[in-house]
Amino acid sequence: ATPVDEMKVETRQATPSQIALRREVIDRIRKMLDPQDAKAVDMMLDNRDWSEVGQTLGVRADTARMRVRRAIDRVRRDLGVADRDE
Repeated sequence: ATPVDEMKVETRQATPSQIALRREVIDRIRKMLDPQDAKAVDMMLDNRDWSEVGQTLGVRADTARMRVRRAIDRVRRDLGVADRDE
């Protein structure tokens, strides 16, 4: 057994420049989306329930989920990023 004080602890702390870069990338992606899609994607990234996303957008939960999926697919296509499933 390894003593507690010798165990390696992994951290995922980001540097200030990494945080700024992530914010810039997210802001640019938001600008590629219409306001409703951007709101839906933000809510999804905040781990909101699909029913809450749908209620905010005035649509059913399944419709909100599909809207987010299509928005993400459009951004991937526009950026030239292949889907992970491909």
